[in-house]
Amino acid sequence: MTLRKIFAGFFLGSFFILSGQHQEVPERPNIWRGKQKELVDTTSLLGAFRGGTTHGHFRYMFMSTHNQGDLQDFAANAAGGGLRFESARFHGFKMGVSGFYIFNVGSYNLQNPDPRTGSLSRYEIALFDITDVHNTEDMDRLEELFINYRWGRTEIAYGKILLNTPFINLQDGRMRPTGVEGLYVHTEVNERTKLEGGFIHGFSPRSTIRWYNTGESIGVHPLGFDVFGQPSRYRGNVRSSGVGILGIHQNLGKNWDMHAWNFFIENVMNTAMFQFDAKYPRNHSESWILGFQALAQHGVGNGGNAEPELAYAPPNHQAYTFGGRIGWKSSSWTSSLNFNRITGHGRYLHPREWGREFFYSFIPRERSEGMGDLTAVSTKILYQKPKSNLKTELAVGYVQTPHPENHALNKYGIPTYTHINLDFHYDHKGPLKGLETSLLLMTKILSTNDPVPVHFIMNRVNLFHTTLALNYHF
Repeated sequence: MTLRKIFAGFFLGSFFILSGQHQEVPERPNIWRGKQKELVDTTSLLGAFRGGTTHGHFRYMFMSTHNQGDLQDFAANAAGGGLRFESARFHGFKMGVSGFYIFNVGSYNLQNPDPRTGSLSRYEIALFDITDVHNTEDMDRLEELFINYRWGRTEIAYGKILLNTPFINLQDGRMRPTGVEGLYVHTEVNERTKLEGGFIHGFSPRSTIRWYNTGESIGVHPLGFDVFGQPSRYRGNVRSSGVGILGIHQNLGKNWDMHAWNFFIENVMNTAMFQFDAKYPRNHSESWILGFQALAQHGVGNGGNAEPELAYAPPNHQAYTFGGRIGWKSSSWTSSLNFNRITGHGRYLHPREWGREFFYSFIPRERSEGMGDLTAVSTKILYQKPKSNLKTELAVGYVQTPHPENHALNKYGIPTYTHINLDFHYDHKGPLKGLETSLLLMTKILSTNDPVPVHFIMNRVNLFHTTLALNYHF
């Protein structure tokens, strides 16, 4: 397919239908943004279904990546839509169901590996089904199917749901988010204390259309290298019955909040995390913001498989990371300086299939997962005038990594780089109400004098990437 057809598809999609590239981790899932209502209990089951709400969502995305020199470039157009129904409550219960379909309406080089490195597209291919790069039209997924019960300040959901935590989250920078299956509970102990947690046993990762059990889902995305420098072999070999999650949120005062999480992957590893956030008002419209994060991770059982070369986590796995931020917020501006350090004890691991990382220093389109002995610094500046429909964010980061051939501390071979993102988001009003426009411009620049083999540059650094997303909610 020629570039002319690619860009024709781009403008066609723009005519028909730009949500933000990512929803923040602390927020409850809000992918379906149609009319919201929460009715009191109906008097009959029929009334609960007739009093329910139906939401629709059309989504179009264009992505392109220009790599260094004669390394291969990529581009793709994806379009799709879906429906969601949620009943009203009946004796505290309600149910919901949603589904979504995706079409490849024009792509460039997605099935063709780069001649020099053998690498396929990294970003564009994830708009579709990464488990079948030849699938261009039969991409549909049952996304939610759940029962929800509310009693007082407690809400319990069971089934296929959307979840947003520091460890399992939407990571919605592609066509559809990650979905999970299991039991999850939110409860308010009092006005200052909230608890959440549950047990998850199924996953439908972003950029796939199937549902997997816990062990199967680990390894659906690219595997990287093991600690000995060999291609990882844990795909299809991880044994785990599920994931236990517990989150505690404590308000310590008017401007002080504490969050503690524990994330247990049976037979694989346990991760404990603490986060503290504070706000210091200067006047009615300005305040300083501070934050601190710390995490400890240890292997559990046999890391997923009794044979170390097939396990997800190596024997005696351990990893530690800490970070912080300081920033300033006014009625129009939010700025922050962010830091994160992963120590040299081992690689910080987290299945990429389940969510993006939550570090303050995170910038979309790259992660620190799979790294040890890493230092990341970033600054973020967000501008949005009060009552304005336009939001602009600039993020600049520097990430110092071990040499990409040091696989004991660099799972995916990412060299030291400088990362720059410029993100625009516009919510249309008036006749176009319901339409959202997002444009992300991104570059990553190799920032080391050490010699780096070309296959560690391809799709990693010295590139320019564009994402245009158009969403219409009704």
